[in-house]
Amino acid sequence: MSRFHTLAYDPGQTRNVLRSRFRRNLPSRVFMSAPRQNPPEYKDEDVLAALLVADMQHNDELETFRRHYEEVRLNDDVGLPTFEDAISRGWFRIVWGRVRSSRLLLDFLRHRQPPYDSTLIGLLMWRYKAHVHVSKTSLGAEHEALVEFLTSEEGTRGIDTLSPQWIAARLWDRDPTVDIKIWARRWGFLGSPIFSASKAWDGVADSAQRFYEAAISALSDAGLVTWDEFNTAGEAVFLETGSMSWTTIRTADVSSNHLLGKYLRLQRHSRGYFRDIDDDEDLLALVDLLCVDGVEQFPAREPHVNILAVVKLAQRHPSVLMQLTLHVRRHPELLAELLLLPETTLLACYLVATWDEFGSGEREAMQELDRATRAIAFDDCMAVLAHVSRGGEVSAVELSELLTLLVGMSLRSNEEARYAENLSLQICALTPEQQEDVLRQLAGRAGQSVDDSDFVALLSLLSTVRIDVARQVAGDVARVYLRYMQNEDGFFEPTHITRAHAHVLWELVLGLPEEIVSRTLNPIDVKDLLTNLEGDEKERRIIHLCRAMRAHMRLLARGISSYQGTAPRELIEALARAIRSGAQRHDEKGRLPAFSRFYDVTFSLGGKHDKPITADLSEAIRSVHIPESRQRLVDELLNIDEPGVLAHLLVNLPEEYKHSVKRRSWRWSLRMPLSLGH
Repeated sequence: MSRFHTLAYDPGQTRNVLRSRFRRNLPSRVFMSAPRQNPPEYKDEDVLAALLVADMQHNDELETFRRHYEEVRLNDDVGLPTFEDAISRGWFRIVWGRVRSSRLLLDFLRHRQPPYDSTLIGLLMWRYKAHVHVSKTSLGAEHEALVEFLTSEEGTRGIDTLSPQWIAARLWDRDPTVDIKIWARRWGFLGSPIFSASKAWDGVADSAQRFYEAAISALSDAGLVTWDEFNTAGEAVFLETGSMSWTTIRTADVSSNHLLGKYLRLQRHSRGYFRDIDDDEDLLALVDLLCVDGVEQFPAREPHVNILAVVKLAQRHPSVLMQLTLHVRRHPELLAELLLLPETTLLACYLVATWDEFGSGEREAMQELDRATRAIAFDDCMAVLAHVSRGGEVSAVELSELLTLLVGMSLRSNEEARYAENLSLQICALTPEQQEDVLRQLAGRAGQSVDDSDFVALLSLLSTVRIDVARQVAGDVARVYLRYMQNEDGFFEPTHITRAHAHVLWELVLGLPEEIVSRTLNPIDVKDLLTNLEGDEKERRIIHLCRAMRAHMRLLARGISSYQGTAPRELIEALARAIRSGAQRHDEKGRLPAFSRFYDVTFSLGGKHDKPITADLSEAIRSVHIPESRQRLVDELLNIDEPGVLAHLLVNLPEEYKHSVKRRSWRWSLRMPLSLGH
């Protein structure tokens, strides 16, 4: 049954329902101001009149700052580069006709200590100063105190008023010729209060529409950093040379209009981005005004033009995307708009899944309720995603990325597991071709990653889709598995690989050509990998190979345990060979001490212990119904000389093999040096 019956024929009604549900189910980030102790000193009408005639001059205006910069450069003669050279180095960027500085600049000055460091710091501080000029004759003698305050240094920081929203609206409609840049300066002087333009200018002809067009035009043409320029790799170069290029390594997929991938890269590299260029706060705050009207007007069949404009801008500018998501955190009803747009559907799903819980003293008491209502909101997202996916407008790349993120969340908290499960079910409802695309994207991600969650996400989806769809990517799965087993940069911990995951892995591998099957079932050639290694390097490599061998044994054992009947003979033989290779160290024969107690006390992802490896092996032996095969596995285990492992086997193996384990333990104790017995 559809969660929203009106989704196909009346999206406006669905949008209205989603707004109310998100507003109710997702706690919003509300910043409360301190209660007012005394009324404002100046009346709103007087402040409005003063701001309408005020001449505000800011030192960060391009021509003002350029002129002062060159004057200081010529007078101080400390080697300060020209203003144009400073811009080419990336020190400054012109945004909306104002000079914005790189936040890396101070790091560069501290790191290199050039001869002009104090001069440049003084210029940066001078840039923040502003001057307000108000003619006393234009207001009258009764406003002399207000004029004196506005023109003082304290007054340039802003003014306290009773109704700043009302003043901001009147600053626009009472001066039809005002440039939005001047209005934004005055609006920022009031503290950038957020208000609904359509309500503030209700009945005022064309004021709201004129404001929308001016705000969108300002954001489009201001010179904000684009995704093509977005980078984080310039920091090291900048600190060394003082030259920061905007053509360094890109960290976002600028070819896609879908915003989830861009947002994730912005989150992962936010420190680098926000330390690059300090964008104009007054300018970006216009995004909030555009979004407010986008959700406060009565829902229509089509999304509000303001929301469409902001999303289009976010596709071009990282700072607009960040401002949009910050607004969503304060106004969760905006998620309804994003959810119904194909470009932002998956972004909205991710924001809901990672929604923060807010509160102070009541936080712990409300935590369980917050999780429950967030789960309801995520179910709403999945219902809309199912509808949007039918049109083929959802990116397989972003579906795979979102699934990987949700699986990673589930590995750290079992309470988050339902999100990944819900998304997997939605992917299974896609066409076989779309499912295959997502699987190939997951395999590609896992093939390039060292994060276990990528491989777990791939196996999770493989165990959910139909087996005929999964077989289409069997070769990719085998290559990914070999990479994880042979990776020299890290080691794979199969803590979160379940029997179902292992079952689908080996089912797919066993259906491949014999050469690939043999290579995948025997991924670690110990003798070859230890050739030409000596000393500490060899010992480190042995530790790494032991971890990989243990992971391989665990997955083989879990795969064998997953079969209702007897498992394929190839898996049993592969497990026997792996146990033999890891039972004792023997360099000439290419064998490892993989059952050492050292490997049973390590932590895995999320700080969770895996169960002892002997538990996996014992379960596999119990599930094998052919006596010869069971005996083969037990015989290989009896080559182990680790007493702790033998003790575990004595407890977990079937009764008929316990006598053999006791004899093996007794023989080991006879060979043990006497000093170890005391």
